[in-house]
Amino acid sequence: MGELSNWALHDGNGYSEVHPVQSYDYSEAGYWDNLYAELEIVDAADVSEGESTAFVCGDPMSWHLVVYEVDGEAEADCRVGGEDPESLSTDCEIWN
Repeated sequence: MGELSNWALHDGNGYSEVHPVQSYDYSEAGYWDNLYAELEIVDAADVSEGESTAFVCGDPMSWHLVVYEVDGEAEADCRVGGEDPESLSTDCEIWN
């Protein structure tokens, strides 16, 4: 189970946010995690990490999800997706 996970959202115009996600269910053997984040929608000036977002469902965005090992140091897995995942310049697998 990854203890630290981050979900980054990008609008393609230089605006981005990073939010932690929590594991609410996982394989004891470490094969999978179900991740969850709930964010309130606010104006960009009022965004608070892990609490609120300026993105609205349906807005064009790209995302980058990183899951870390329990030690919090080593990256266990990552994925990108959304509007333009190639623009995020990562080695992560693309999910769309």
